[in-house]
Amino acid sequence: MPFILTIREQGSSWAGRDPVSSIHPTERDAHAALVDYVRDNWDSEIDEIERPADEDELIQQYFACVP
Repeated sequence: MPFILTIREQGSSWAGRDPVSSIHPTERDAHAALVDYVRDNWDSEIDEIERPADEDELIQQYFACVP
């Protein structure tokens, strides 16, 4: 069964982006895509906090820090 990853940036007036959806063959692949998304956006959106090395912490901090 495929996994659908949907990222919605709610409550962020600066975002103005539509939800991002992608289909992945495994949950592991979906998680890797989420990590890639966060890493790709971290530096331009959260420059005042050092990016964590741990993937789960990275994801939690990214979505907790959205202005």
